[in-house]
Amino acid sequence: MRRGLMLFSLILLILMVIFILTETLNTGGTSKEAQLFALGYRVEDQILLKQRFSDDAIQQIIKNHIHKDRLFPYLVHPYFNLHRLNQYEKARETLQLSPFASINYTHLPIALHFTKEDDPSPLPAPFKQTPLVLVNKQFYLESDFEPTDLVYLKDINVVVPGLHERNQLKREAYIALKALFQEAERQGLSLYVLSGYRSYHRQQVIYDQLIEANDDNRMISAKPGHSEHQTGLSVDITTPATNYRLTPDFEKTPEGSFILNYAHRFGFIIRYPKDKECITGYLYEPWHLRYVGKEIAQFIHDHRLTLEEYILYYVPIPESGY
Repeated sequence: MRRGLMLFSLILLILMVIFILTETLNTGGTSKEAQLFALGYRVEDQILLKQRFSDDAIQQIIKNHIHKDRLFPYLVHPYFNLHRLNQYEKARETLQLSPFASINYTHLPIALHFTKEDDPSPLPAPFKQTPLVLVNKQFYLESDFEPTDLVYLKDINVVVPGLHERNQLKREAYIALKALFQEAERQGLSLYVLSGYRSYHRQQVIYDQLIEANDDNRMISAKPGHSEHQTGLSVDITTPATNYRLTPDFEKTPEGSFILNYAHRFGFIIRYPKDKECITGYLYEPWHLRYVGKEIAQFIHDHRLTLEEYILYYVPIPESGY
């Protein structure tokens, strides 16, 4: 079967070469195929162009003298738009992005500098209702947004017992967190949930209190609608060793070390890692976990990425945004 396919492909290539040579001779070297050949597109490249682009688009490639070396790096992105090639190239050069990331940035500006507090144009959170929903200082959830599948935490240690809003997560995140806590318990460790889901109203109350106390708290507190807790996928955890407080000292405890080495195995990432403040917009929070699923969490952990970086470099964003 494989040998037959290889033979068919070889015959197709030979026929294409013969066609190009014939057309070149018959038209004095001005056929579409010949012009593409002059721009670096070999026979197999031209087959790909015909599969990917309309005849009008191919004519634009020829008219604008777009060489293969200029075009092909961008074709790894499924939503490449030929008419925006100059914008992709500008983003790539200016921000030192990969071709894939330059397309994502052009379609939806999630670059590494987009977390500025004074950004004049916040945008609705992309990938809403999925584990990749992106909420930060630029992307927000509406005041009436409430995640589906919210459940109260059962059989999990909580700092404030009872049916409180803070003791809720999306079901998928809860199941994963329960497994994580069970593994910690097997290792003789003690983890507690301080805060899970947080409604828009609750965010407003917390933010106003913190900013009134100290304006510098903007680096640790999100504006209403800009808190990941509203997704139902984020959770703040603590331990008796830190007197149930949220503190960077959590990383120095056995529980903190456990989270650093095990959280990704259960689908969680440390959402605001150390030395990534310029990307996330927040100070290091070893206690703040975000559920994204096991496969993505493992990848983010292995490559030392933030969620912003993962989406920018690896998740295809459509031309229309998301």
